[in-house]
Amino acid sequence: MNCNIDEAAHGALSLAASGDLFHDRVVAFVGCFTHYLGVESANYAKLLGAIVGTEIVVEKGCHSLWIESDYVLVIQAFSNYHVVLWHLHNRRQNMLYR
Repeated sequence: MNCNIDEAAHGALSLAASGDLFHDRVVAFVGCFTHYLGVESANYAKLLGAIVGTEIVVEKGCHSLWIESDYVLVIQAFSNYHVVLWHLHNRRQNMLYR
């Protein structure tokens, strides 16, 4: 399963949303979601999009996930908890250890 993550936010704090697009190996559409976040940062929107996308894939029973993002922080968040915003830390931990 592949997951493309994107967000819409302007810098430090503004109205923000995140969304993911899921497709299989042959690029057939599988599903998508969007999530309105209210006033948040772009970092929060990107990280939450990755976390929610991963939670959805795990709930659906898929054991293989390829995350595509244009944001290095999202990729680093899976191996280094120090880069995760404090209010997302517990959700990240729960996602990784399901």
